[in-house]
Amino acid sequence: FNACLKMLEEPPAQALFILATTEPEKVPETVRSRCMQLFFGPVFGETIIAHLARIGDAEGITYDRDALAAIAEATQGSVRDAVNCFEQTAVAFGSVTLDGVQTFVGRLVQGIAQELFTAVCGHDAQAIHGLIASIVSTPDLIRMGDA
Repeated sequence: FNACLKMLEEPPAQALFILATTEPEKVPETVRSRCMQLFFGPVFGETIIAHLARIGDAEGITYDRDALAAIAEATQGSVRDAVNCFEQTAVAFGSVTLDGVQTFVGRLVQGIAQELFTAVCGHDAQAIHGLIASIVSTPDLIRMGDA
C-alpha cells in the first residue's frame, strides 16, 4: 500500500486507478482517504431477471421467465453467479427452462421438503429417518449444483 500511495498522490494525467476489495477495513486510512469509495451490494429479483433476459435475447438463447426467477432466487443477489448459472444451464440443456435450472442448482423433489419439515416439527423420528433414507438412496432425488 505504501508503494501505491505515491501513485495516488501524484497520478499521471491519463491514469485511472480502480482498487477493489471485499475487505475495505484492511486498506490503510492513508489510501482510503484518497479514494472515492463505492459500496456494491447484492442485486435481487426483477433486476437480475431483466439482465438475464437481455443476455438471452442478445445471444439467441431461449428461456422461460420462471427459470430466470428461479436463477435469481437461487443465486441470492449475485449477478456473477446468476449469469454463470444461466450460461451453464443453456449449454447443458440447449435452453433455460425451470426443470433445467432446478436440475442445475440442485433440488428436492417437489413436496419432500415439506414432508421433511412437517416430520421435524412433529418430532416424528421414524418419518425423518425414512425421508432421509429415501433422499440418500435415490441419487436423482437431490443433486447439488455449483451455483
